[in-house]
This record gives sequence, C-alpha cells and structure tokens, in this order.
Amino acid sequence: MFIKFNGAQLLPLRWKTVVSTKSQPDDVHVIRDWDNAPLPTGYDIETLFTKMEEGLKKHNPSMTIKSVVACGEHYALAINEEEGKKKKIADDRTRFFKQDTRCTIIKVPSRKRTCDGCGHTFPNVSDLTEQQRADRFKGQDEYSRVTDVGDAILAREMIILNFNHPPPCCVLLVSADKDFESSMNFMTRRGYKVLLSFEIFQVGFGSGRN
Repeated sequence: MFIKFNGAQLLPLRWKTVVSTKSQPDDVHVIRDWDNAPLPTGYDIETLFTKMEEGLKKHNPSMTIKSVVACGEHYALAINEEEGKKKKIADDRTRFFKQDTRCTIIKVPSRKRTCDGCGHTFPNVSDLTEQQRADRFKGQDEYSRVTDVGDAILAREMIILNFNHPPPCCVLLVSADKDFESSMNFMTRRGYKVLLSFEIFQVGFGSGRN
C-alpha cells in the first residue's frame, strides 16, 4: 500500500511484521523535521549525532539514540548554503543519513510550481524569508494554516513508533514547527518521555548547542 501525493507514488507504509525488542527507558528515538530545523551554514554533518548524544547525556548519561526518522525536501538540507554549493551539500548530507543504520530518511516531493507561460517558479514555504512567510500567512491563526506533507508523514511515523518501539522510552523532536503539538500530546499520553530541540538545536532540557 502506498501513500499518494498529488497523484505520485510517495512511499510504502513501514509496518513491521515481527514483534520488536522491548524498549528501554533511556532509548531515544529522533524525529527530525529538517524543513523547520535547518542546519547553519557550513555545518559539519559528520558531527550531528555525536553532538546530539553529547547533549542528551548531559541530561541523562544513559540516553542513547536508537533510531532516527528524518524528513523534508532534498534541498532544504542545504538551505543556508551558497547557491552553487547546495546540490553537492544536500547530496552529501543525504548520504550521511543513509549510511547510518539507525536512520530512515524520507524526502517529500517538492511543491514548487513553474508557470508554462512565463516560466516563473513559485517557491516552497521553506524557501521564504520570515517576512515573506508572515505576508503569505497574514490573517491566519496558528490553527488555520494547512499542515504540509512532511508534518503529516512525521506524525504518521510517531504512530508507527508506538508499534515498533512502545514506551517506556524517549522521543526527541527536532523541529521549530508548532504543528506537532497534537502529536506530542499523543505521545506523552501514551507514556513516552518527550524532548524538544528547536532554534538550531537549542535542546529543550538544556542550553547546549548541537
């Protein structure tokens, strides 16, 4: 069974058919929304998980990253890089995620559209400046903005996590997007310890930068 997005095949549902190993309280499962938690310019992707675990261990020395689901548009992986370098950096960062056996990487379709008449390309929300975002969503409250496809996929991944890695364990959401509030409330009610990292990895339980 496949999810469809604008008529295109996206990805299969990833239900496991075997019972997973029992979770431990200090296991950490990372949900990373790279569209809404962009890496800073020149960031060394090879240090990403090491720095994340260093931050986690300041909170609890027993915490260990067990799984990572990372989702977003391909070029958003390098959104803060120079124009001529974005493709190579995005490709390199994709390979980094793919070579780590803990990771599942999900690329969402680009929602850019090009006019056949004038050739003008309409940007995705992730390409907009803060002022452009404010202008586009002017007059909308925090509940009326439509959730994008990446948010929906990650919300689904949290439901799958309930089956594959039931509590007690931890969920670390890396995102500055408020659309995950309902999903985080759901995970808390299910018995997960929920951690939040935002604003270029300002970890919710500490002040260290990753």
